[in-house]
Amino acid sequence: MEELKSLFLISPELMLFATAIVTLLVDISSRRRPSDSSPRLVTGFALLGLLGALALSLRSLGFAPTEIFSRALSIDPVSQFIKTLLIFAGIITVLQGSMSREIHDTEKGELYALLVLGTLGMCVMASAVHFLLLFLAYEMAGVTCYVLAAFKRRSSLSSEAGVKLFIHGSLTTILFAIGIVMLYGIGKSFNILDIRTQLTSATMPTGYLWVAFGLIFVALAGRLAIFPFHFLAPDIVEGAPSPVSSFFSVSSCIAGMAFALRLCIHIFSAKGDLKWVHLANFEWPDLITAVAAVTMTIGNLTALYQTNLKRLIGYSCIAQVGYLLMGIPVSTHAGIAAVLFSLGTYCVVTLGTFFVIQMVTDSAGSEKITILRGLVWRNPYEGVALCVFLLSLAGLPPLVGFVGRFYILGVVVREKLYWLSIVAAINWVLGLTYYLSMIKQVFSTDAGATAGGPLTTSANFVAKSALAVLLLPTLVLGIYWDPLMNYITRSLGAVAW
Repeated sequence: MEELKSLFLISPELMLFATAIVTLLVDISSRRRPSDSSPRLVTGFALLGLLGALALSLRSLGFAPTEIFSRALSIDPVSQFIKTLLIFAGIITVLQGSMSREIHDTEKGELYALLVLGTLGMCVMASAVHFLLLFLAYEMAGVTCYVLAAFKRRSSLSSEAGVKLFIHGSLTTILFAIGIVMLYGIGKSFNILDIRTQLTSATMPTGYLWVAFGLIFVALAGRLAIFPFHFLAPDIVEGAPSPVSSFFSVSSCIAGMAFALRLCIHIFSAKGDLKWVHLANFEWPDLITAVAAVTMTIGNLTALYQTNLKRLIGYSCIAQVGYLLMGIPVSTHAGIAAVLFSLGTYCVVTLGTFFVIQMVTDSAGSEKITILRGLVWRNPYEGVALCVFLLSLAGLPPLVGFVGRFYILGVVVREKLYWLSIVAAINWVLGLTYYLSMIKQVFSTDAGATAGGPLTTSANFVAKSALAVLLLPTLVLGIYWDPLMNYITRSLGAVAW
């Protein structure tokens, strides 16, 4: 009975694995008897499996915290919330892949399978409390990203992005493994909870802790694209197909933040009354605050000078991750709740931004920012949607991006990290500069901006419906966010971290 219960608790992951296998089998069989409906059939199976996994994940949001498989996995409301975001991102990414003009119909089955397997690895990362399982999940997600980044085999930029990511990923994997071994030397166990027990009950040399933390932090920095490992992200976003750029920017960020919570909160802190207390004489929050400040500043400053649309959004995502990181050093329920809420808003808004940008770049055959000129007059639905997403990323009310930004800034000020709040406020203004510049292009009425007539995009009924699904929380949660924030707060109270 216990084994059956454990299998039920990981039913979203099992559904994802089955979806990847079935998608590949359907793709192979459809190639033997090719027809015009074959791509739609493969897409249908991939989406059906992901929707099933999403339903199972939503059903498990209220489960009490449980450890399964010899305490290797922790099923709790926070990990299930992160899984739900990952699977939702996978659904939108598969929809993007189905309408992408960069990917041939015969390659879409492979693309879907890799996206689903990458999502599976990231979902396991969200729940893993055993370092061996966490390492395997990290590698599973990483390997799929290497292949996906180089998916456009006839593009030199895509091949370059894949090779760079592979070399960087191989290096961070080695350092991650060494960090795990160092922590094993402390706790004589690969279980995160056992290691934390040893760290909190014994006095450890500070230098040893910094080396172990630093080695694992390198792996985290690579996954989140934060300073000093931010330089790869724009190359990957620009070189990879647009669906992969979206997957890398959103899903990798979500999985990376889950990894950050495990590292900073679950291992190197102990749970107290409405907050987590970090280890004595080990001030890891100072490192995270410094990295957050530098990351958001570099991301925003570099985005100001970009002319390639996808590359600009890549630097924007780096800045957004810097904002998200600010809440982790606070180490209170309010701070982590603000991070998780903002993570959900980042997921929806960034997916929506990439969705519209893919439709426009595919249609125009270019990625220059000037292709946005007059978009709202040529395609009102896509133009208005893009403006809503950009304003939300800029953190303007009454959109959901403002709520997340306000919550994080509020907990930072409450913790008296005034210098960090000033840096964040300056970056808020810097971000407004290029977001409003893009919106100015969208509303441009210059001669020639509308000369080409309506811009023909690949937005069919399904794509427009998906865009509406992304717009809805962007607008509604900017006005009425209490239910989601209350759920996240209750979840943090229930976790056994």
